Amino acid sequence: MSSTQKAPARGSIGELTVYFLRLGLLGFGGPVALVGQMERELVAERGWLSNEQMRESIAICQSLPGPLAIQVGIYISYLRGGFWGAWPAGGPSFSRIS
Repeated sequence: MSSTQKAPARGSIGELTVYFLRLGLLGFGGPVALVGQMERELVAERGWLSNEQMRESIAICQSLPGPLAIQVGIYISYLRGGFWGAWPAGGPSFSRIS
């Protein structure tokens, strides 16, 4: 994050869980569609992140191997809820893989 950019406000693990459960159940399309939906809902509607923070999140996650939408969700959840806040976004995907 740049020095002029403020950290996102902390959110509750419950609100993160509800959001990502809804996204996982109702979201459709590939990773680009899901990331676009996250950007629309989390930046424009909920104000959880700024445009710059969302674009930075996408850029970081695109440089990593693996599924983009899951990585962006985990990173946003980490920014919003810390270490334990990242579990609602990533936990269900790990349980499906194993």
